[in-house]
Amino acid sequence: MVKVTPASSTNFTLTEHPDPYSSCLCANGRKTFKWVLSAPVLGTVNVTVNASAEPSRTRCGTEAVTVPSRGRVDVVTQSLLVLPEGVERTNTQSWLLCPKGLFALNDLSLFSQTLA
Repeated sequence: MVKVTPASSTNFTLTEHPDPYSSCLCANGRKTFKWVLSAPVLGTVNVTVNASAEPSRTRCGTEAVTVPSRGRVDVVTQSLLVLPEGVERTNTQSWLLCPKGLFALNDLSLFSQTLA
């Protein structure tokens, strides 16, 4: 029986997916556990997950659950790059200046339009 636990962090929150976080796992087997990650900061965050073998009275298929004497715990840390959501927008304004002499003077506002 394997129990999977994510490490807590102030850089992100992990919301549980409906799947259970304890599962039967046979030797050399694999299982996928899912979480939804929400990060209030942009950039790289390190996510650490701990998987440990635990005793259980529940049978895994036809076999009794056993805990190995060695290799009961595995810890994995993965760096994830958090990017902003949304669509990048560019606002471009053009002016044609025709000076009547050596100089042209024109007042303009660079933030005259509100981007929605």
